[in-house]
Amino acid sequence: FLAAHPELLTDAGELAVARQLHAQPSRWAVRDLEDHALLLRASRRHGVEPAFEAWAALRGQAKQAWARRTAALDRYAAGDEAALDAAVTAAAEVTTLLTTLPLRHSEALVDQAGLLIERFRIADAAADLADAATAVRALAGRPLPPPPRWADLVASVVAGLRQRYERDRNPADLGTAVDVAL
Repeated sequence: FLAAHPELLTDAGELAVARQLHAQPSRWAVRDLEDHALLLRASRRHGVEPAFEAWAALRGQAKQAWARRTAALDRYAAGDEAALDAAVTAAAEVTTLLTTLPLRHSEALVDQAGLLIERFRIADAAADLADAATAVRALAGRPLPPPPRWADLVASVVAGLRQRYERDRNPADLGTAVDVAL
């Protein structure tokens, strides 16, 4: 396709894709166009074949990490509480792999933060709650539409902070809860 349309591998082609990306009302169309924009940029910098090889490798790694996350969650749902750690680790890998794709990265970050909240509920790990709150703050500053399950994540982080505030009476928890809610 790129051989038949070399104009896409120009500044004007990249700009046209960027304009289309910002004009899309559908989240799914934005995800697809993000993929195309990434591939066009990489093709211009590194060549078409290397760009598509790297893309295939990235997709393969992300799919494998997602499969590990899903399998770990299945084990967790079946009663293996230790499997939640594996799910959190795999979700973090997915999040890291998708950093170059803003919309997919946001969705992965919401998923990872949701798993951190679940682990906080079970193990009362302060770091998990703090990491989930950090993810919410990072996502709130992005000029993207909120990912699916965004509102649930915000409510869960606020509830976790409120629960910990009521137990420990640390004003920082209450302040963070207010910041996250806002």
